[in-house]
Amino acid sequence: MNTSLKTILDSAEFNAFLTAAKSFCNFIETSTLTGREFLFASQDLLIELYRTAIKLTDAGVADSHESIDIPDEEYKKILKSIGQRQPFQYYWIALNPIIEGEYKYDEGVGDVTDDVAEIYRELKPALLLLESDSEDDKTNAVWELKFGFDNHWNDHCINALHATHHYLEKHKYDE
Repeated sequence: MNTSLKTILDSAEFNAFLTAAKSFCNFIETSTLTGREFLFASQDLLIELYRTAIKLTDAGVADSHESIDIPDEEYKKILKSIGQRQPFQYYWIALNPIIEGEYKYDEGVGDVTDDVAEIYRELKPALLLLESDSEDDKTNAVWELKFGFDNHWNDHCINALHATHHYLEKHKYDE
């Protein structure tokens, strides 16, 4: 195993992220919580994922780029399961929340079910690759985790947290 990969895999930062990612995926696959309880639990997991993912380092890409995809049928089941457990799905989002120069406000609609499912879809295959005995697979998994966070699921995570926060605040006195 190359030193860089071994250093990453042995680091406290990577292992904290790995723990958070496994907890998140396990929660998505096995939790029976619904409604606000689902939101409170997913909020905690998403905060921990984001907090640990910002510290990930890149291991480069191996010569043979193995990856695993979640089969569409399995992904549809996960998506449906998440949607059935959440008390809301859609929310408004500022597509460019930074005011600079000639700012033009642009809004869109976010989907918290999609946000959570997309994070799962990014994490699960890389976690499976990490279980391989192949150094190339492990290198690719570390690369996919870092790249996926930096270029895709970081926004899903922040948007889901933002929407969840507002929903929970609005409904904090509901029974």
